[in-house]
Amino acid sequence: MQQPNNEEFSWDEERWERFFSAQEAEEAKEAQREIEGTDEEICYLEDLFVYQLAKDFTDEAVEYIKGIRTRQKEIRDASEEFVTCSAMVSAYIAAGHALGYHSEMTLAGNVAMCRRGLRTLKECYQVLKKIESRYGVTIASLNLKGLAEEIKLQLESWIAELRERKECE
Repeated sequence: MQQPNNEEFSWDEERWERFFSAQEAEEAKEAQREIEGTDEEICYLEDLFVYQLAKDFTDEAVEYIKGIRTRQKEIRDASEEFVTCSAMVSAYIAAGHALGYHSEMTLAGNVAMCRRGLRTLKECYQVLKKIESRYGVTIASLNLKGLAEEIKLQLESWIAELRERKECE
C-alpha cells in the first residue's frame, strides 16, 4: 500500500491503525505461503478465487480514487474510507485462511472472518454510492459495483462451504 500524499489526505490515528492493520495482513499472507497446509485443496491463500477477486477489487478501487480530483473534504474522506475498506475485505479473507481448515473451531473462526469481510464489502458499496452521489456515476464506479457483487456472491458461497465443512468435523 502506498502512503497518501499529505496534500491530498490528512490522516488521523484511526486511519493509520487501519493502514498498518492492512500491512500486517499482507505480512501474514507472506508467512502463510511458507507454511505447508494439510488441506490439499487450499494450501495457499492465492488459491482462493474469492481472495483474488478481493485483491483485484482493492487494486481497482485505488485506481478509481486516483482518478478523482477534488478538494471537497467529504469526498476526500469518503475516498480514504473506500480504499481502506476495500483493502480490509481481502485482509479478512486472509485472516480466516490463516486460522485454517483443520477443526471445527478454526473453521468457525474462518467463517467469522469471512463474514467480517462481507460486512466490510457492504460498507465499501455504501461508501462508493456516496462518492457517486457527489462525484457522479462513471464506468469505473459501475465496474467496481459489478466486481463487489461478484465478490459478495463468491464470499457467500465460500462461507456456506466452510460451514458445510464445519458440520462434517
